Amino acid sequence: MDMKNLSMNTMGGNVVMNGYYSTANIKTPEMKAGFKLSNIGFAQAYKELDMVQKMAPIFENLKGNFSGSINVLTDLDAAMSPVLNTMQGDGSLSTRDLSLSGVKAIDQIADAVKQPSLKDMKVKDMTLDFTIKDGRVETKPFDIKMGDYTLNLSGSTGLDQTINYSGKVKLPASVGNISKLMTLDLKIGGSFTSPKVSVDTKSMANQAVEAVADEAISKLGQKLGLDSDRYRQQRLNQTKSHRESCGKGTGFLEKETQIKRENNNHLTPLVPPPSPLREGRDEAFNMLLKLYDKNNNPQDLQRIIDILNDGGLIIYPTDTMYAIGCHGLKERAIERICRIKEIDPRKNNLSIICYDLSSISEYAKVDNNIFKLMKHNLPGPFTFILNGTNRLPKIFRNRKEVGIRMPDNNIIREIARLLDAPIMTTTLPYEEHEDLEYMTDPELIDEKFGDIVDLVIDGGIGGIEPSTVVKCTDNELEIVRQGKGWLEEN
Repeated sequence: MDMKNLSMNTMGGNVVMNGYYSTANIKTPEMKAGFKLSNIGFAQAYKELDMVQKMAPIFENLKGNFSGSINVLTDLDAAMSPVLNTMQGDGSLSTRDLSLSGVKAIDQIADAVKQPSLKDMKVKDMTLDFTIKDGRVETKPFDIKMGDYTLNLSGSTGLDQTINYSGKVKLPASVGNISKLMTLDLKIGGSFTSPKVSVDTKSMANQAVEAVADEAISKLGQKLGLDSDRYRQQRLNQTKSHRESCGKGTGFLEKETQIKRENNNHLTPLVPPPSPLREGRDEAFNMLLKLYDKNNNPQDLQRIIDILNDGGLIIYPTDTMYAIGCHGLKERAIERICRIKEIDPRKNNLSIICYDLSSISEYAKVDNNIFKLMKHNLPGPFTFILNGTNRLPKIFRNRKEVGIRMPDNNIIREIARLLDAPIMTTTLPYEEHEDLEYMTDPELIDEKFGDIVDLVIDGGIGGIEPSTVVKCTDNELEIVRQGKGWLEEN
């Protein structure tokens, strides 16, 4: 049964519905529909819709109205009601004025930043984009202005009321001089009724130490009439020495391991010379570059693009682990990474990151079935092994196959979009005996690898689980390695 422009005044506003009910399969009828929403009351939507109670329980505590659109595809039960765990869809909601109180997760954040006034929050002009998949509502990064504070959140809520969000709170200058440069990294887990909010205190402490040092050195330089940049360089060196004295610093490899490798004549030593692109540049260039899911400084992004176009190497976050990469069409840069990882491109597949599905088709051969499979699972923690095209450099064509990644990470995907080219990617070198912290903490990653790459991007604490590798070069799919992603076939 088709539905066209079905209009209803409900929940304090208006809903226009277009779509269809299908009973072609009597056992599992389905509905596909698009809803246009205007001035719907949050609390009313929670009260009247079971779907909202299950997927967006926060609506109960919200005062205000929202507008937007939702598109869904779902199975129906015997009563022709949606079977929520089968629902797939996406949508976007916006509100001009919103107030909330009694949200336990927000209360805990307010306690973390010691601002109880944030527990009764008023929000203006907020837009929320989301997808519905596998019984979870996944929200894309969005900003909430909490007075002078800015909270950036992204994550998901499940039908079981579990929540899994990460966020950043940018502290205002009114808190104190130190906080001008401080951002708190948050993790929100548990359930909606019993949330667990944790703060990355290590990152906060590092920011505070560096901010205090900056301020002190700046004042000293002003008194002495000396160049503040030179004193900043001095502070950076002191900070690095302090980290090393506390036992955080480590060499690129254990000494005996390096000697063993260098004694093998057929292997190139794992430690290459410092990047030639860094010669003649000041220390500020070598620092970590902090990036966020969105609203990054265009100059910072252009700096990264310039490095890649010049044949440089960068380390960056993905939806799985931190990775090292370069411009995917610059063969010399790719060769540098192969030497660092001791990868023989004649025996190992190389992988690239692409921004979207259309760019994937430029560098890999994709039939309709594989396209549908990737569309269903990407962006996500997967590496699809496909036959490459002649658009790739010769070093890829040694194997005729290429690994394709499209991570669910806005930072590296935005870089790939701006570069307008693939990014050759591989995980960081890792020895079994090493502390995993050196593979997940961007500050420690910079200490370990900073001398051999041109930039390390700080995108927060990374993961330790690799991507799931799916080989698609034969007629049948083969999961070569089960990692973080669980493949969903159509």
